[in-house]
Amino acid sequence: MITLDNEQKMIMSEVRKFAISSLEPISSDIDKKAVISDEIFKKLNDLGLLYPIIPAQYNGAGMNATSLCIIVEEISKSLASLGAILVVNNSICAFFIDQCAGDSQKKKYFDLMNSGKIMGYIMEPQVDPSGADASIDNAGVISGKRNFALNALYADSMFIPFTGKEGVVAAIFNKKDRGVRLSRIDLLGLNAAGIMSAEFMGLSVNPEAQIKPSAAKAASHFTAFAQLGFSAVLLGISQAGLDAAVKYSKERKQFGRAICEFYMVQEMLVNMKVRIEAARNLVYDAAFKYDHKEDFTLASMLCFIHACDTAVYCGLNAIQVHGGYGYTKDYPVERYLRDAKTIQNIAGVQYTVKEQVARDLLGKS
Repeated sequence: MITLDNEQKMIMSEVRKFAISSLEPISSDIDKKAVISDEIFKKLNDLGLLYPIIPAQYNGAGMNATSLCIIVEEISKSLASLGAILVVNNSICAFFIDQCAGDSQKKKYFDLMNSGKIMGYIMEPQVDPSGADASIDNAGVISGKRNFALNALYADSMFIPFTGKEGVVAAIFNKKDRGVRLSRIDLLGLNAAGIMSAEFMGLSVNPEAQIKPSAAKAASHFTAFAQLGFSAVLLGISQAGLDAAVKYSKERKQFGRAICEFYMVQEMLVNMKVRIEAARNLVYDAAFKYDHKEDFTLASMLCFIHACDTAVYCGLNAIQVHGGYGYTKDYPVERYLRDAKTIQNIAGVQYTVKEQVARDLLGKS
């Protein structure tokens, strides 16, 4: 079961204090305006929370996966959009660079990250491309489109992967470079996460900004670490939904008594709690496996599947506990459901993850 050391307990306490004081009072307003201020990113960077997994030899905190999940979970309880940004920064971009880049590339990009610069990530299609998918030729020229550019509103540098016969190849470019156009898109949730679409018109990428990992670095390894990060976001959303439902059920009175005294409300709260604790153990089990250099791929897929279902379930039930008020923007529970459903469909289509788990169970490659 989950056992945190003293340092991790301190991290949890300090991040929760930051989230309650700096995020909670303005989280609804941030979601409505769909933008996070530079001041918040600066505070995070000053606290060492913007890129906690950068190794110590590159002037980072060198935190492990468990500590990263703690940070992401606590931030996401208040603002899932910010939790998702941290996942892109760390579980995707910094992780890939640390695993695959050369020393000079690591120094260059980790220095940028340590200075507080946000890194964007342009997702690969989750289904067979229709012909418009962005591709890179032998000269390092990118053309085509991709629908989801994560962190794009805030990022200076963008990271785009291509999966081919030799594994994953990544190109990094400045979003102001000639040959790239980013456009805002309206999504169901994660309004403030800065997600955009990207169109490439012959963008030329310097060979020094291309990262070509060895064939031993399987794409599933990077996908699993990203899924672990997004699972922590979903866990934070789930807990926020339960906390809001418990608070409201104590305050709301019907027929002369608080609704928390009604059996059906109690059952909803208990079912949410059971699912959350199961999800939390799956998330931190996967993080433990990674930190102890065990195979964490299956554990990561399992925690992602369950965390997705749990966050959506808790969002729906939190709305139900709030009754008609749950459908208004006066309460945050409708945001929890929107954010959960958005992550469920952007971070990894569930049926494809389940297919991979089934192949593993059946001994198929």
